[in-house]
Amino acid sequence: MRMLAVAVITVLTVYAANAQQLAPRNTEPVTINLVNTAFDDAIGFVARHAGIDVQFDDTATRERRTTPLTLSMKNVALEEALDAMTRRAGLTYKVVDAKTIRIYELP
Repeated sequence: MRMLAVAVITVLTVYAANAQQLAPRNTEPVTINLVNTAFDDAIGFVARHAGIDVQFDDTATRERRTTPLTLSMKNVALEEALDAMTRRAGLTYKVVDAKTIRIYELP
């Protein structure tokens, strides 16, 4: 049992070391007030504010990218804003590198 616990901890440590973390140029909390705003416009605003690049996977269809969002968030972390926005559009994202995310359709 002890060896299994050590193996699990080792695997988790290696995974965490390989996981990319977003390191935006602007780390200030994000405030968003959207009313029927296209996802593309909203994500572009947040990306410019944070100083990150956004890439779209082929699965992120034009229909998903033009989904109108109505959302209000005050003083939240960038990741929380990205999660809420992508989820409402039927999308998700992964961190490519410290300054880039790739958006794709939810599986």
